[in-house]
Amino acid sequence: MALTHDRQPRRIKRLEAQKRQQQQQPVSSRRQPSPITRPEPTQLELARLTRKNLALFNQMTSNGATSRSKPKSRATSTAASSLAAQAARNGVLDRHDSKPPSNINTIRKRYTASRATNSPTESKFEDYIPATARAPNEATVAGNFQDALVKKYGRGYQRYLNQAFTGFPSEVGFNNGLSAAHPGFVQGLDRGQYQSVDIGKIDGAVLDADNPTSVTLPHIAGEFKRLGGDLTVAEEQARYGRATLACARNRALAMMDTADTLGDAHVTTFTTDGRFLDTYAH
Repeated sequence: MALTHDRQPRRIKRLEAQKRQQQQQPVSSRRQPSPITRPEPTQLELARLTRKNLALFNQMTSNGATSRSKPKSRATSTAASSLAAQAARNGVLDRHDSKPPSNINTIRKRYTASRATNSPTESKFEDYIPATARAPNEATVAGNFQDALVKKYGRGYQRYLNQAFTGFPSEVGFNNGLSAAHPGFVQGLDRGQYQSVDIGKIDGAVLDADNPTSVTLPHIAGEFKRLGGDLTVAEEQARYGRATLACARNRALAMMDTADTLGDAHVTTFTTDGRFLDTYAH
C-alpha cells in the first residue's frame, strides 16, 4: 500500500507538468486551420460571365453609329445557328423571301456577255479540277479559285481573303448583336483612289479603318467551302456580307445627295465550293 500511495502523487505531478508544457508551446507549432478556398467556376459559369461582361462592355463603349465593329473569330461570327437567326431578327431576308431586283435583266446580260479578256486555258482548268477536289479546307479552295478563275487587275484595285469589316459601324440595325461581317473574298478600289472626297467620313466605306490603302466600298464579296461543304451556311454568311456592302454603298450615295433607283441591285456576292458557283445581287 505504501508503494501505491507513493506513486500516485508522482503521476499527478507528471500529468500536470505535461499539461503546463503543452500550454506553453508556441502558437506556430499548433495545427493551423485549413484555408477556405473558393471552388473553381465551371466552364458554363465562365461562359455566362463572359457574355455578361461583354454585354456590359458594349453598353459602356457604344456610341451610336460611330462605334466600330470589333472582330471576333471567324468561326464565332459566322456560326450558322446564331448568324442566320439573328440576321433574320434584324430584317435581313434570305433569297427565298427576297424579290428579284428591278434591273435583273441587265445583270443577266452582263453575266452572259463575252468577256473582254482571254478565258483560262483548257490546261488550267484541267489542273484546277483535281486540285479543288482534293482541297482540305476553305483557304485552299479560295487560293485555287483566285489563281485559276479571277481576273488580275492593276494598281489601285485590290482583293482581300478572309478580312473582317473592322471599319463598319456596329448596331446600325441589320447587324445588331452580330460581330463584323467577315467574307472569305472581297474586291474593290483601294482607299487612295478616292482622292476627291474624304472617304473616311463615310461610316462603313473603308473596310479596314486602320489601313491607309484598305479596300474601300467593295462591290463584290464571296464565301468558300471545301468540296462537299455546306453551301447553305455559305449563303447565310454571304447574305450578311451583301447587306453590309449595300449599306455602305447607300451611305456613300447619301453623302453625295443621291441614291440608286429603288429596287436596283449594284453589289454582288457569291458562294462556291470550287465546283458550283452561285451569285446573288443586292
